[in-house]
Amino acid sequence: FSETYLAQAEAVLDQLGEGFAQYPARPTLTDAGRIWAGAVEQHSGGTRPGFAEAFSYWNALPMVASMRPALTSLPFMLGMYPGVDGGALGSNQGNLAGNTDTFYRLHDGEITTLEVLFNLAMMRVSRTIQPQLPDPAVVPGDGAMDTVGRPGVPVLALTGIGDLLTPLSLPQQYARRISGNGQSDLLVARAVRGVAHCEYTQAETERAFSDLVAWAEQGARPAGDDLLDPEAVADPAFGCRFTEGDHAGWTEPCVAPAVRNGERKAG
Repeated sequence: FSETYLAQAEAVLDQLGEGFAQYPARPTLTDAGRIWAGAVEQHSGGTRPGFAEAFSYWNALPMVASMRPALTSLPFMLGMYPGVDGGALGSNQGNLAGNTDTFYRLHDGEITTLEVLFNLAMMRVSRTIQPQLPDPAVVPGDGAMDTVGRPGVPVLALTGIGDLLTPLSLPQQYARRISGNGQSDLLVARAVRGVAHCEYTQAETERAFSDLVAWAEQGARPAGDDLLDPEAVADPAFGCRFTEGDHAGWTEPCVAPAVRNGERKAG
């Protein structure tokens, strides 16, 4: 099946642009490729600064050779072949994710005719594996990671807004789960302006850890970013507040925070 997938993915890439998987050289996109980029942006966290550079970076990277099968001729964005042994979870056959209820957006704003037609033509796949989530009655401990939104302890989360391996949409989803469980007071999220995966400077990491310790020991809840406010995320200054130092591949400079209702809005 890997050969079939590779042939199909390469045929799709021919319609989306050229120069993929040739890091550090960046690909060029066709009009169809730019529509694809818009869809990825909306479903990976929404309109936000630096996305064009992030999308280019992740499409320049080839799929890692350690994956089975090693589809190194494909960019990372299309190289996550679904047919590896063991299924999507690595231990069960089937699909961990599905898109039967997804309405794909290609941009923000009003829904367009193109989006309606796009969704009508979209192939739909049902989820056939139920994720093994931890017991919500158990407070995480001994290295356990809370995924259901009931951390029970202060959490300070850093997220790179250009990271497309663990994109902004994931901490957004976690924030929604925490909010739904009435524990939003236990979460502080901070956005960092970088395109690589978990690319945090020492200054960013030290500041976050110090603030988390002060929060846990003294009750001083630190400042953060609102990941669930689309206007805040789309602000050109989003991520500036907690970014310290240079991040390779990020080119957009920080600007003054936008002004709304006479007050400055945190970036």
